[in-house]
Amino acid sequence: IYGQPGAGKSTIAVSAPSPVAVFDFDGGIQRVNVAHLSEAEILQVTKWEEVGEALASEEINSINTIVIDTAGKMLSYMDKYIIATSRDRRPTRSLTLNEYGTRKVMFNNFVQQVITMGKNLIFVAHDREEKDGEVKKIRPEIGGSSSGDLIKELDLVGYLEIIGNDRFISFTPSERYYAKNACSLPPRMSVPVVLDDKGEMIKV
Repeated sequence: IYGQPGAGKSTIAVSAPSPVAVFDFDGGIQRVNVAHLSEAEILQVTKWEEVGEALASEEINSINTIVIDTAGKMLSYMDKYIIATSRDRRPTRSLTLNEYGTRKVMFNNFVQQVITMGKNLIFVAHDREEKDGEVKKIRPEIGGSSSGDLIKELDLVGYLEIIGNDRFISFTPSERYYAKNACSLPPRMSVPVVLDDKGEMIKV
């Protein structure tokens, strides 16, 4: 799920089959209304090693959905881990070509591990504009070649946008944005409002 800041990406993500574990890489989960987080476990990630510890814990067995918020920040934590563990000299800010290959393997291993565990896996990402010739297209902000690697592993890629006062999510690709629809969902779906004026969950 990707889109502009404030569009409600994290809120949609935590509406997945519960219980939900949110791996909060960028500290943004506090912006989600607490009413949406009643069945969510939050891991405030401070280093990449904590992700492996969480996946190996007994608590993860009861979790149905793992939310990565955000995918781009997750890769940044991978970068820091690779630089800290693979270099003897003073670290630099950017990865080498070989280290990008290492990160690609780490990323794919993570995805495959979660899939093997039988969990739903949701990545939240910001959007960015990318120029393809003379055409500007909106894509997930993930970083480097990992964007393509991620999309290959996913069943759905949804672009979330606000039109007027309403939110819509689109899974069918268009000339304006990238999307992926492997489940024959409608091209665009309205995101329902599930909180009343008092900020409490609406019973349905």
